[in-house]
Amino acid sequence: MTRKVAVVGMGHVGATVAHYLVSGGFVDELVLFDTNEAKVNSDALDLRDAMANLPTHTNLYVNDWDQVADCDVVISALGKSKLVDTPDHDRFAEFKFTRTQVPVVGQKLKDHGFYGNLVVITNPCDVITAMYQKATGLPKHQVLGTGTLLDSARMRATVGETLHVDSRSVVGYNLGEHGNSQFSLVDGPRLRQALTGVLKATSRSQGGPGRDGRTGPAGGLHGLQGQEVYQLRSGHGGGALNGDDA
Repeated sequence: MTRKVAVVGMGHVGATVAHYLVSGGFVDELVLFDTNEAKVNSDALDLRDAMANLPTHTNLYVNDWDQVADCDVVISALGKSKLVDTPDHDRFAEFKFTRTQVPVVGQKLKDHGFYGNLVVITNPCDVITAMYQKATGLPKHQVLGTGTLLDSARMRATVGETLHVDSRSVVGYNLGEHGNSQFSLVDGPRLRQALTGVLKATSRSQGGPGRDGRTGPAGGLHGLQGQEVYQLRSGHGGGALNGDDA
């Protein structure tokens, strides 16, 4: 059975997705779409050349909507990230552009018989996902936004880095919209358990005082009961915990 995926929008995110799919050998056929013909054709050439050194082969197609009919997955990565270069990095700044493109793409998918799963990365992610559900006419469970998956990973990485533990030991999620109103929910007991060994060695040697006056990572964590909600703020990844990036 052929594994076939399409990527709509070959900016930084779309190109990264395409590279991952090809280099990992996850697809047999890959369809690339972008309004910038020179850019998308260059990306396709780069991927073609890379395959000479890969153990797998992927058939590539460029801007051919007839190819989406039998795609298993279409990934929407279209956008204009320069619009987000504002003081608050508000993802809704892209809406003025993406709201005009999504109905067009959705109609093309519908007209060309696509009935697979649509994964939405395009910002503002939650609003655009709802627009795609309407534009394509697909069942809602087949149109999925990436939501706060990335934000949760950024939060776990930042908490792990701050407390000197592997991010995989941090249990928590960013909830709400994929934007500036999201918040972080961290499982305190499980995080305390993961930190037991680290706290003994670092409680007096690193960090500032926590809420109970103790220094080091222990001070910031000591006293958490069950699950607590944090509005975390960090400079890591462009203010990742505020949802200030992709």
